[in-house]
Amino acid sequence: MPREDAGATLSNGKLVDEKIDFSSWPSITAFRTWKLSVKKRIAAASRYSQEAFAWISEIENANKFEELEDSGPEAWQVQLDTKISAEIDKILSGEFRKQVQIQETALSNSGKMIKGRQVLWMIYKHFKLSDEDGAMLEWDELVNVHLKGDNLQQFQNDWNNMTLNVRTLPEEKFLEALFRKQLERSEQLKNVMALYQQDCTHRGEERSYQKLQDILRLHLEKKLLDKNKSAWSSSIDGKAYAGKGGKKGSQPGGNPKNGECRQWRNEGKCSRGNNCPWKASHTEDKKGGRAKSANKKKDDGNSEGQPGE
Repeated sequence: MPREDAGATLSNGKLVDEKIDFSSWPSITAFRTWKLSVKKRIAAASRYSQEAFAWISEIENANKFEELEDSGPEAWQVQLDTKISAEIDKILSGEFRKQVQIQETALSNSGKMIKGRQVLWMIYKHFKLSDEDGAMLEWDELVNVHLKGDNLQQFQNDWNNMTLNVRTLPEEKFLEALFRKQLERSEQLKNVMALYQQDCTHRGEERSYQKLQDILRLHLEKKLLDKNKSAWSSSIDGKAYAGKGGKKGSQPGGNPKNGECRQWRNEGKCSRGNNCPWKASHTEDKKGGRAKSANKKKDDGNSEGQPGE
């Protein structure tokens, strides 16, 4: 049954965007990422993004090309299906393009138009692997998720992305062994992993994949908090100093430089105070100006009438 608000439109006055960019034809290794990107772009092109995402995801449950012949009862579904068909055609090439054209011609002879979801179904099928081959390749990809350069955040992202895309995960003890192997390579987690190993070997605690995930998560959260705290403190210090007449963003004392402060040497004082780059030269023996002249006169007075002069 059509939606009551089926007439709602985008800012351009239409139910769907004028263009959907499908980028380029994917490779077998990048297909999974490409498919997710396509679903998000299609959803974003519709006035009803949530419904559109669920609608385009129906492709994955379709067993036959013909099951996607009907776009649906909504006007936005019909428009979106037509737009997908036109836009996806731009990235097709070679023999696969010929396969699509054959299907398109057969439908045209019957007075029908090929739908965008049908073309996407053909692409999904083109990149499909058997369940056994798919599981083996997915597990192989999981085994090859490595910690690089002690970048724990990148490792966590790579690992989570991989596990979310594996249809059937291996047993937890296998996951624990893989995950632990990478965490043990980290210098940042050296101490905490030593404690984890001690708990398992000396205290008889069970190895836990979830516990290892918590160790990594808590470490990254603390690291982020420390980073934010440091940035906040630096910002506050900079503003406080700027409020006292210093230059915003600079720190008291500036960047120390070699040499002497000319103001201090000539006048006996420096207008930059503690922010003077040559503050190290602000010593009594190098102080000039009136103070130095007064000291000189005092010395001259004391020297008058002394024997030998």
